[in-house]
Amino acid sequence: MIKKAIFLFFISFNYIIANTLILNDNTNYSDLISTSYQKTFIDKSAKLIIDDMVKNTSFKQISKSNYKASKNTIWTKLSIKNLSSKDLKLYFENNRPIIDIIDVYIFKDEKAYKKIELGENRDIKKRELQTRKSTFSLQVEKNSKYTIYIMYKSYTSISTFWKIENQYNYISSSTLESLSWGIFIGIII
Repeated sequence: MIKKAIFLFFISFNYIIANTLILNDNTNYSDLISTSYQKTFIDKSAKLIIDDMVKNTSFKQISKSNYKASKNTIWTKLSIKNLSSKDLKLYFENNRPIIDIIDVYIFKDEKAYKKIELGENRDIKKRELQTRKSTFSLQVEKNSKYTIYIMYKSYTSISTFWKIENQYNYISSSTLESLSWGIFIGIII
């Protein structure tokens, strides 16, 4: 009986850890994406709020990250644990710039920490990072766990794909993208 209990404990523990993005001193930020770690819930009533989502146990691991336009609200949940030897600053960038409303709710060690409002229907001047894509940064303290709930509403298609980068990779990729757009527009004009 004790062997069965220990076995079930380890299986449960591995399942919980498998769905958590673990950051350590050797994490490679050049190809880190949210879809490998996030769970998704489709709210067909489009009326649920963050308090409902925190209690919700119906989130499922779904490999799909692109959704057709609909009246549904899509929620994702991503857990991050920083086991590195230092605090980290991470940048999250959604790959689709035309999503109407994106609300990001961040919980630190199970307590409400921060809310970020993004999306096309929001004033870009009020954003921390004023880019054409929905982007936010998060200071991740060492030995802390963060749970990020993201709510998407849009009359266009929705992408739940987020690129996760450290500061160096974010600045490099943003600079390259801006340069590429500048050259493209320069050729057209």
